[in-house]
Amino acid sequence: MKWMKHHAPSTENRAKHLDYHRETWQARREKTKQLTSFSEIMECFPRFVDMPELLDVEFELHYPDQGSTFLTKWATFYTERVIKVASCQQSTLLQQIIAKCDCPSGDRQLCALLLLLVMLRTNNYKKQGQKGTSVSGASSLKFLLQYMPAGGDVAAYVADKETEFTQPFLLALGNETHPSQYFVVCDEIFIPVGRNVIQSFDRLFKIMYSFDVHYAQPLESFFLFVAGEIYGLAS
Repeated sequence: MKWMKHHAPSTENRAKHLDYHRETWQARREKTKQLTSFSEIMECFPRFVDMPELLDVEFELHYPDQGSTFLTKWATFYTERVIKVASCQQSTLLQQIIAKCDCPSGDRQLCALLLLLVMLRTNNYKKQGQKGTSVSGASSLKFLLQYMPAGGDVAAYVADKETEFTQPFLLALGNETHPSQYFVVCDEIFIPVGRNVIQSFDRLFKIMYSFDVHYAQPLESFFLFVAGEIYGLAS
């Protein structure tokens, strides 16, 4: 683990990083139990930030044979079914999301993910120090996905994010109908996780379940569905 922490990944040593990462899993697992925040985990194991494919390996070590479940099922099985169900609902927000994915540049996988979230969102959300309050569908989307223009200053965005967004979320760069890059944001950390929503959401999910990082409360029903029905993980 010490070698990995002090050697940035390169073309020459990438395979060595992957091998060492697998070999040190048990020691890393014990160490993460002693850490109290996601930032501390990333500070202790910085290769997750600049070598995000290690997130896939980490999840596979925790949950053997489940690592590619979302990647293989979302586009082929769930996407069109979710859109079909949502299109039958009398909801202005759902219809607005569908209209975006029906445009020439629309991303149907992204559209279906947002539709599922809106249909499954947890309504009774408690802000710190408050009683349960209702969260609109549009507001709940921000707990999963936020946008900024391509070429924007990601570090500045993360530093200035609203205080209620304390749990991990995706930050998408580019056109809202078809972003060109995604980051996972948590605390002051931002990790480049992919250029398509399937891979990026998959890595967001893997961060939560590999490091026991909780999702935002308005997303509870959504993530329980994804974990149980798609990934096949016991609650």
